[in-house]
Amino acid sequence: MKQITFQDNTLILKVGKSPIIIRIILFPTAFLFFILPAYGITSNLSDGSGITFLTVIMIAFFFLLGYYLLRISLWNTFGEEVITLGPEKIIYEADYGWFKGNKKEISIENLKCSIKPGEFENKDKGVLLFDSDQSQIECVALIPIKELEALIIDLSKILPQKIEPKLAD
Repeated sequence: MKQITFQDNTLILKVGKSPIIIRIILFPTAFLFFILPAYGITSNLSDGSGITFLTVIMIAFFFLLGYYLLRISLWNTFGEEVITLGPEKIIYEADYGWFKGNKKEISIENLKCSIKPGEFENKDKGVLLFDSDQSQIECVALIPIKELEALIIDLSKILPQKIEPKLAD
């Protein structure tokens, strides 16, 4: 699977898909966390019990947990990081497939690109790190270090500063 796509000043880093068995478990569990509270409300209302404060708290808890599991499921299936290189700033956005995460911006002034190596069994992989005076953006997608080094060399041709591929401390 090709993890890096670079086109028209837009860099897309795809997240490696998790094993199918994990996705088979996560998606139905996430949807059950949305469906079961709705079933509980309808059964309470049909019994004439009504909706209590505890019911509202439990529904909110299950909806939030279902939302979180759905985000994890979508990230592990369709996840990609979209990095747009502008003339003055870099914009980072996580794309979950069905929806997008918050945008993060970082100034190109005094920008440093580096590679943060993975840990344990991912020693030959790393993540891309953008660091400037004001803020930092750390990507999540684990990509082979050789590919990241080649990417940083390509980025150094586009961005106005000199960027050298180096491992982060």
